[in-house]
Order: sequence, then C-alpha cells, then structure tokens
Amino acid sequence: MAAPIAMLPPFMTISREYWCHVAGDLPFTPSIGMVVKYLPFGHLEHSDLEPDDDFSIEQTMQNHYQVSFTCTISDIDFLIDTTSEEIFCHITLHHNLFPMLNPPMPVLESTITSYCWKTMTPADENNKLYLTAECRNVFTPHVGTEQITIEDMIGASWRFSHSAGKNNTYHFSAGWNVFRLAKRLVRGDKLFFAKTTAGTYKVCIKRVSREGATFGPNRSLVRGVNSVEDSLLALMEGEDIEFKVVFHPSLPSFIVNPTYLDFAQTFNYVIGTRVKFCGVPASIININRREIDITVAGPNAFSWRMVQVLADGQVESESANIWELALN
Repeated sequence: MAAPIAMLPPFMTISREYWCHVAGDLPFTPSIGMVVKYLPFGHLEHSDLEPDDDFSIEQTMQNHYQVSFTCTISDIDFLIDTTSEEIFCHITLHHNLFPMLNPPMPVLESTITSYCWKTMTPADENNKLYLTAECRNVFTPHVGTEQITIEDMIGASWRFSHSAGKNNTYHFSAGWNVFRLAKRLVRGDKLFFAKTTAGTYKVCIKRVSREGATFGPNRSLVRGVNSVEDSLLALMEGEDIEFKVVFHPSLPSFIVNPTYLDFAQTFNYVIGTRVKFCGVPASIININRREIDITVAGPNAFSWRMVQVLADGQVESESANIWELALN
C-alpha cells in the first residue's frame, strides 16, 4: 500500500539523472548551451494561420515559415506527469543567442549505486512480479521473505514482500498487485529499479507505446511571446527571442541535432541504401538503431523529405524523417 501524499500538481520536477535513465538511448540528451535546430511545422497545429488563396494549410505553412531555426538551449526543466508518470521536459530555446562552441556538459554526482530494468510479461499481470537476475544487483539476495519499501518518482512509498523462489530466483508478492493496478501497468511496460547512495530504493515507469497514452501536459507546445503565431513570426523576422517547447523522449522530436539535419538535406537517398535508424525508437515500431533497408517516398508536404523504411524481417514499411537516418 502506498503512503498517502498531498494533492499533486499536474507535473513535478525530477532529477536529470533519473530522467536520462528512463528516457534511454536518445539521439541526443538536451543540455544547456547546446546548439540545436528547431523544426516548427509540428507545432503549427496551434497556430491561427488561415490558408492562402488556392493553397492548402500545409502549403500555406511552407510558404510562410522556413524549415528550421538555429537556436541555443538556455534552460531545461526535467519533468514528470503526475498522472501517467511519463517523463518529458520543458526546453527554453533562444534564437540568435551567440552559440557556445563547446558547451560544458553538466557534471552531476550520481545518487544511484546500482539499477536494473524489468519488462512486464503476462506472468507479471497477477499477484507476483518475477524479477530478473540483473535485479539481484539492486535487491540483496536472501533466504525467505523480506519487506522492502520503494519510492516512486512522485513521492509515494510502496511496500513489497521480496521473496526467494527456486533456483536462486526472486519475486515481489504482497504489495505488487496493488502497485500494478494503481499504476495501470500492462505487458511491455518497463520498470526501472534503483538503489541510492542513501540505501533507499526508487522505481520509475517507462510505458509501452499504446493508444490513448498522454505525452505530458501543456499541449500548446510553443510559448514565450503571446501565441504560437507570434512566436513563429518573431522567429521569421530574426528577433532575438526566447520561447519554450515540450520535448518528449518517446515521440519524434522537433528539436534536432544540426549535424543530422544538415546531412539529411544534402544526401540523396536511393532505393536499397543501407542505413542506421538513429531517431526516437518509438517513432518506428520495433526498430531500435538497427540496420534497415529504405526506399525513397519523395518530398512530403513540407520542405524536408520523408522516406519509407523497411526493417530486416519486416513486411510493411513505415515513414521516417530523413534526419533520423545515418549512413553505416
């Protein structure tokens, strides 16, 4: 049973260390001082822009706005949605800020001594969570059953029976089903367990992609002037402005490493080119930085291209942004 906690706000700040562990292998982890390309088109759904005569709204967007803007990350808030416990961050971008050639990487003292991952399986959807051998690095092996308390990322404490099974296996029994139902866990969800330098335990959730998932609050992704329209017009006019966007690690991002984008706009992909997928893994189902065959789909509605990609062993192709691909 979880210890009661006060009424929570829609989202809370969490440490960069835990955020990065849960985010996993990203094309890049945002850091203050980093120079990035901002692609505005995905945020124009929040704009009040009216279609030009004889043009669709997509073509009007292309006519009015350039593809990308070079910006510097001036501030980051690493956050967690207190309802879904999905992580995201608010990134403040500064257009025309003189970029640092070698931005310092944050040096943070780790508070984690050991950690493990556990992926939910059908066997875990009842009264027991069967822990992997890796979890013995976090939870000390013992004989019989011990009670342990684990704190989640929003401050609630959960008590579990950590029990030894046959052949040096371990599982959570009492307390697990209450936690599973409260967190609405399903097969494919991943649990990140950590032991801290203080000897306490933490748990984070990385949810499998599924319909109806939330991707952080504040759906108005561009803020900072008065509206999306004002922010983008200020960018087009070259104003020295700051604006804020939401960055979610399980969605294709509109904040891109400039090297990827510059290369993607000059390279001519042809059918059969072998590449590595280096974008957000969830943006192409079942592809995670593997070699893939690609076929060119041609330009999309905007000024950067998308291609159809086909992973080895897959039957159906899927779309990928060209800046998510890299040559072997």
